[in-house]
Amino acid sequence: MDLSQRHRAMLLSVLDDRRFDPNEPRLPHGPGGGRWGSLGGIVGKIKHWHNDSSGVHDLAAAVESGETSRTKLSGGRMGTTELVVHRNGAKTVSKTFLDVSAQMGPGYEPESQADAEQLSAVAGTKIGAPVARVLRTAPDAITTEFIEGESAVEIRNKIRKEAKTVREELDVPETAHAEIARIAATPAGVRLGAFDILTGQWDRSNPANWMLTPAGAPVGIDHAFGFDDQAAFPSEPPARGLVGPFATQFVDYTSAPPRWANNPLSQNDIAWLRKQLGEIEDDFTARKSHDWWEFMLERLDAIAPYASGTESKFAPR
Repeated sequence: MDLSQRHRAMLLSVLDDRRFDPNEPRLPHGPGGGRWGSLGGIVGKIKHWHNDSSGVHDLAAAVESGETSRTKLSGGRMGTTELVVHRNGAKTVSKTFLDVSAQMGPGYEPESQADAEQLSAVAGTKIGAPVARVLRTAPDAITTEFIEGESAVEIRNKIRKEAKTVREELDVPETAHAEIARIAATPAGVRLGAFDILTGQWDRSNPANWMLTPAGAPVGIDHAFGFDDQAAFPSEPPARGLVGPFATQFVDYTSAPPRWANNPLSQNDIAWLRKQLGEIEDDFTARKSHDWWEFMLERLDAIAPYASGTESKFAPR
């Protein structure tokens, strides 16, 4: 039985409690969407999905204000992704997930994907990782903050455009790799890598799943595969093909099999991360995903002995 099959079998015991319920409330959207009245009314609806409504007030206010336009975005193989412009001037990204469990197996139901997006954002926000914030709006839908910037695909294309000779064109992959490695080594890149390791974000290998802001900071997006069955054993390093460019600095892939590498986190970071993650246990329990919370703590235990940094990347100085 491979890792995927093992974890899927484990998931079967909890999936029955995660079924899509069409009677669960959806937050209103669209030009004809109802108004919630005061911000306090909005927060009341948020709390159906969120234990702590802090950090998503602006997203809720945008949704409540209604919409002026929706534009379908490319990609979104797991559902429909749209850029929404709201009446209050804000931009968000709306996602409605498809049921692909028949093709991919248990754990890919719409509500499970939405849970992964929501809880990944809860964890990332709590620890201070650069990830898009998420407002849960329905069992199968979320609204995320819109991240201005360019993807890794666009970074590579820009480098290709700047190449002036055939020889330079041939060096585009190496140049792009070096630029992405430079971004990953920044403090924000280290924090995103730690987040990816802690939450099993194997899909960061998709170059469309992170953005580089105009300020030069990487921001993780698209976390429907968070806590996925590809990372069934948190004590073991993920396979080479199951990490993005940020998480690779936590694993030594020159050895066979891969092993944990000394990482840039400090021991103060480890203690602080443990404290922060401990404070969101109830968020995971509320979504019947306590096993995902346990995964993060076990993964933190796994990388803790290798935290050899002398300066904190997470912990307040």
